[in-house]
Amino acid sequence: MNAPFFRPRILKRLTSAIVLMLLTCGGFSQDSLAGKNRTDAETRAMVLERLRAGVNTDFTFTNFPDKVLYDPAYFDAVVAAGFRSVRIFCGYALENPAIYEQVIKDAIERDLVIVFLNFGNPYGKDAFVKTWREIAEHYKDYPDHLVFEILNEPVFGPQIKDNDEVPRWYNAVIPEIRKSNPKRILLLGGPHFNEIEPGVKYLSPEYLTYRLPDGTGFAEDESIFGAFHHYTPGGMAVPQGKYVRLREFPKWQEEISKGLDRVVEWSARHKKPAVVTEWGAFTCTMDRAEWLAYTRFFHDQLRKRGIGSMYYTAFFSNEWPWSLFDSEWGWDQATLDILTGAKSPAVPPTNPLVNSEFNASTNRWSATSLRRGEVVKGHGVGNPFAANTPAPVSVPISVVSNAGLSGDYALKIDLPQDSPGVAIHQGSKYEYPFQEGALKNYDKFLLHLRKGNTYRLTFLARAEKAGTAVKARFERGPGNGLVYWTSKPVLIETTTREYAFEYTHDCDNLDDLRLTVMFEGSNNTVYFDRVALKSTRHD
Repeated sequence: MNAPFFRPRILKRLTSAIVLMLLTCGGFSQDSLAGKNRTDAETRAMVLERLRAGVNTDFTFTNFPDKVLYDPAYFDAVVAAGFRSVRIFCGYALENPAIYEQVIKDAIERDLVIVFLNFGNPYGKDAFVKTWREIAEHYKDYPDHLVFEILNEPVFGPQIKDNDEVPRWYNAVIPEIRKSNPKRILLLGGPHFNEIEPGVKYLSPEYLTYRLPDGTGFAEDESIFGAFHHYTPGGMAVPQGKYVRLREFPKWQEEISKGLDRVVEWSARHKKPAVVTEWGAFTCTMDRAEWLAYTRFFHDQLRKRGIGSMYYTAFFSNEWPWSLFDSEWGWDQATLDILTGAKSPAVPPTNPLVNSEFNASTNRWSATSLRRGEVVKGHGVGNPFAANTPAPVSVPISVVSNAGLSGDYALKIDLPQDSPGVAIHQGSKYEYPFQEGALKNYDKFLLHLRKGNTYRLTFLARAEKAGTAVKARFERGPGNGLVYWTSKPVLIETTTREYAFEYTHDCDNLDDLRLTVMFEGSNNTVYFDRVALKSTRHD
């Protein structure tokens, strides 16, 4: 678990005080960013202008197993690429708003508008209101660069699948937020997936009937912006396991434009700005020239209408079909030419591993014994040196708390009495269950090696007894026996320390890499945590 974001509850007030001190005394002036020298109209204009050059940053802070963990370097990459706003995703049941202090502070220090969104609450409307009351109170003194998006894609919330229920949640929560944040910019999206038509219907005084103590409501609140998602045509933007061509959707331009015209109509009717907070298409499911044509047309239509634009997404993982940024290759210049016009900057070192601090149990990690099993016909297909060799034998691994490493959780690796050791692995998953096979057979991979890059693997570890050694290995995924590099062994100590291995990749690029860490020894237990694989270039 990432220590900067998780503090014991007894330190919550101290953490808040420190962050607020940094906001006022650190890298920027609270007077300049908090809006003390701006009128309300100027603040709204400042926020909207930045939201017209925005991008989603879909990393994780807690226990989502398939997303990369937040790193400030991602915001450095966003700024260098010319974006002026970011959108971050928090979970369903937020217990402590303070865990997001650092990421919000990092964005504001970089003069980014940051949209903080919520997915709802599995415990119902009252719990949702309580969560937002705590968030609003916690961040009430933060600069105007912080925007609250109250409810993202309600269809994912177990108790708000009914479209008519969504405005009831808004009617309950907005008065609570306005008690502590009377002028904070709020983004409101419609029911279901925040699509345009449900938003146009439900984001209106007919459904948003709340009243504040001064008698005002939705119609009078100039600090409310509309939030809309526009993945269209759906079969092209989210093809669910197919490779598509624009010619299969002869009206794709018309569908994009008609939806955006509806957004403009909503904006004019309610005198409120609008932002398309999610749009885009799989980067790996259509001809590249056609994908660029689609992206260029969509962005031009947003700009033509003055609608805010937040492309989905910069980050999630290297293998995620929407991701624009890659840990080894950085930004694609042709895409930046469309979205910002900036020149592609140098790639900052970031960690492409997912569930790297085991907040999501053992998800995305596997383990095998260093003792091979029986010969399995077909094992090692694609590598003649490994074909028909003994297959690896899977072994159980588990996650434990309070292991004395980093944060709350660590991986526990038991080395049996008669075993030569255990290897743990991470590589591409190829398929996400909730995407119905959308990644299968697409050439986007979680880990890869770029020629000329130097890779530094670090992790925390300790052993219960002396005598166990650790080695790192890079091999072709999904693990067919072709090894590119193996480090020298290092003995693991019985006290916690960080271990580091370095490798310079001086041969051809490798698209699909599997990381393997081998623990050689028996009759011992090893604890393993905070794993990072970062690369640098020297050209």
